[in-house]
Amino acid sequence: MDRMINDLLDMARIEAGALAITLRREPAALLLADACEMAHAAALARAVKLARRADPTLAVRADRDRVLQVLANLIDNAIRHSPEGGTVELSVEADEPIALFTIADQGTGIPPDQRERIFQRFWRKEPDRRGGAGLGLAIARGLVELHGGRIWVAAPDEPGARVCFTLPLDDRAGRCAPR
Repeated sequence: MDRMINDLLDMARIEAGALAITLRREPAALLLADACEMAHAAALARAVKLARRADPTLAVRADRDRVLQVLANLIDNAIRHSPEGGTVELSVEADEPIALFTIADQGTGIPPDQRERIFQRFWRKEPDRRGGAGLGLAIARGLVELHGGRIWVAAPDEPGARVCFTLPLDDRAGRCAPR
């Protein structure tokens, strides 16, 4: 219930232009690693492997908590729609002047006629599914757009769904030192 209330509040703030974000230099690989750690239990419960690929020197200009919120939502959806024992692939790469994040699952995919609608408030692929209010992807879109990025469903190379979003690269002082 708390999550639903927080989602409703976030959506209202986004739509009112009242949600403030604090932009900082964030290592993109660390954002992916932290999001995977947050999703570890859900992935384990469905025997889904989380595979990530990221340039350790890539940095984005982002509000860490809000980007983690976007990633958590996308990864949770990918895990839920993946077959047991499947793999969710996460990547981030530079495409100057942006970073391109991609989350791909091996589920049933998203039909072309629904690829834009999934970002609407209260939309659900499975209307009868319990839990959630159908706000997660609408919030994700709002948060990505607040960062100056965009989010979309890409035509998958293989069966499943592939959701991509962009964030501005942090152009101050070059790349991060690898850890």
